Amino acid sequence: AILIARRAGANDVLAYLLGAAPSRSAKSNPKLTLDEWLLRPENSGWQHWSYDEQIRAFEADQQVSSNPVATAAMQIGPANVFEAIDLLPTLVDRPTPDSPLEVWLVPALTGTLRRAGVTNLGQLIAFCMTARWWEGLSRVGVGKAQLITSFLAKHTATLGPLPSEVIDGVASAQKKDALVVVCAPGSHLAPLENLSVATHFDGSLGDNRSHDRSRIDADNDLDAIRLVLDRYVERPHTWRAYRKELERLLLWSIVERHKAFSSLTASDAQAYLAFLANPVPAARWISAPSAAQVAVGVKRKTGRRHAMDWRPFEGPLSPESAIHAMRVIQSACAYLARHAYLATNPFSDLVLPLNSDRPQFADRHFPEHVWKSVEAALLAKRNTTEYRRECFATLFAVSTGLRAAELADARTHDLERVYTREDGDGYFLRVTGKGNKSRRVYFTDWLIPLLMDHLTDRGIAVPTNSDAGTVDFTDVQDCALIGSIDERYEQRDHLTSMTIYNVICSALARAANAIDNAGDSAAAALLRRGSTHWLRHTFATHKSRRGVELRLVQEDLGHKSIDTTAKYRNTDLAERLVTSRAALPTPEGL
Repeated sequence: AILIARRAGANDVLAYLLGAAPSRSAKSNPKLTLDEWLLRPENSGWQHWSYDEQIRAFEADQQVSSNPVATAAMQIGPANVFEAIDLLPTLVDRPTPDSPLEVWLVPALTGTLRRAGVTNLGQLIAFCMTARWWEGLSRVGVGKAQLITSFLAKHTATLGPLPSEVIDGVASAQKKDALVVVCAPGSHLAPLENLSVATHFDGSLGDNRSHDRSRIDADNDLDAIRLVLDRYVERPHTWRAYRKELERLLLWSIVERHKAFSSLTASDAQAYLAFLANPVPAARWISAPSAAQVAVGVKRKTGRRHAMDWRPFEGPLSPESAIHAMRVIQSACAYLARHAYLATNPFSDLVLPLNSDRPQFADRHFPEHVWKSVEAALLAKRNTTEYRRECFATLFAVSTGLRAAELADARTHDLERVYTREDGDGYFLRVTGKGNKSRRVYFTDWLIPLLMDHLTDRGIAVPTNSDAGTVDFTDVQDCALIGSIDERYEQRDHLTSMTIYNVICSALARAANAIDNAGDSAAAALLRRGSTHWLRHTFATHKSRRGVELRLVQEDLGHKSIDTTAKYRNTDLAERLVTSRAALPTPEGL
C-alpha cells in the first residue's frame, strides 16, 4: 500500500500509511502451496531465483504473514489508516520513465542496477537494449532478466514501447539456458534442474529396468532421481549431498558411458569409482578457481548452477570422499530397486577403496603457536568492513567449533546470556545441527565487541548496557551473525555456507601472507591448506589437549557418537609424543 502511494505521488495518503501499521489482519493460510504457485505461467520467471526470494514473493502475492508479532500488530490502528487504504484503489499506479527504481523493484535489484549507473526506469529501458545485458550484473541471471522485461513490457502505455528484440533476446537465452540435451561425449553439462535427456538415454527403456510394475511414479531416470531427492526435502544437507552425487552419476553415464542411468552394470559402477579419483577430461568436468582467486584464498569456484561454465566437480575425490559418494549412490539405487524401478542395484557389491593414510582429524588443525599468530594478524588489521567481517567470522568459527552451515544459520536472537549463582554468567548460542538436533555452545565474551563492529557495519543498531558491559540480544534486530556487507544487499542478512567458507579462507590467506612476511614460511604454508573445517578440528583438538572432558567436547561439536570425538585425541601425534616421552624416561646409563 505504501509503495502504491509512493508510486502515485500521493503524499497525504502516504503520511497516513506511515503513521500507523495497517489495521487489517493478514491471511494465515495461502490458497496455493509454493510449488503450485511457481508452476503458474505468470510466476515461472521466479524459478531461477533463490529460495528466500521465492518465499518473499510468494508471501507478498498470497498475502501470507509468517510473523505472528506483525500479524498481531495489524489488528489495531487509528481510523485514518482505514481512510488511507480506502483511497488506494483511486490512485494511479503507473510507472513513468522518471520513476525511481526503488518504488518498483526489490532492494537487491535496485542496488545492483544503481551500481551499473541505472537510477530510474527510463535508464533501465536504455540499459536493456544491449545484448545479454544482465550478464554484467551481480546475481542477475536470465530468470530475473525475464521478470524485468516482463514488467517493462506490461507498462508500455506509460513507459513507451519495448523493442521486440529485447524481449526475444531474454526469451531465447532462457530457453537455451533452461533446456540442455546431454546425449553424447562432448555435450555441454547442465545441473539436474536444467537437464533434458534425449529419449534414447532417458532410461524409459533402460536395460536394468524392473519387469515388475514400478511402485513409484517415474517413467524415466530423471523422474526417478527427483523422487529419491523428494524423500529428503525436509533435510536440506542430506538433500544437497544426494543431488550432487546422483547428478554427477547421471551425467557421467550419458556423456562418458553412452548409457542411461538405468542401464548401468556392476562393471560400470567400478569404472565410475575410478572416474571419481580422476575426472577427465578436466575441462569438461572440473571447475577450478583462477590464479587471482587462489591468491586471495578462494579454494572453490562459486559459479552459478545455471551458468555455461558450471561443472559438477571441484577436483578429484579423495578415497574418503569417493566412499561417501558410493554410499549415497548405493542407498539411492537400493531404494529404486526395492520399489521395482531398477531390477538390481549395480552398486551393491562394489569393492570400495581403502581409506587413505591422510590424517582426518587432529592432524588437520593449527597448532596453538600458529593460531596465536593468526589471531594477532587478524586483530591487527581491521580497518575495513571486509577485514572486520573476516576477523569475526574466523574467530567465531574457531571458538565455537561450528560447521559452515551452522555458522551461516546462527542469528542474533539465538544468543542468550545465562546467569548462574555459582559460576557467574556468560553467553550461549542455540544451534540446530545435523539431524535437526539442537544444542547450546558457549559464545565467549571477547567475541561480543567483534560481533558489534560487524553488526554496526551492516547498519544494525546494537543497544548496550554500559554499566554491566553486556548486550541483551533480544533487543537487537533478528539477523544472521555473519551477514552481507555489500550495499547492494543491505536488506539481505543471510549468507550461504559457501560464502562463509570463502570469507574464512580469505582471512586465512591474509594471515598467511602476514606470517610469511614475518619469516615463518612453514606456518604460512599450513594456513594456506586450511578451511572452515580445519577450524572445527582446531577447536576440538585445543580443547582436548587442555584437559576438557571428552563428553563436553562431544556436546560442543554435536557429534552423535563419542567415538567420533575421540579421534581428535587419538590421532594427535603431538600429544602422544609428549605423554609417551614422559612415560618412557631414558634408562640410567644411556
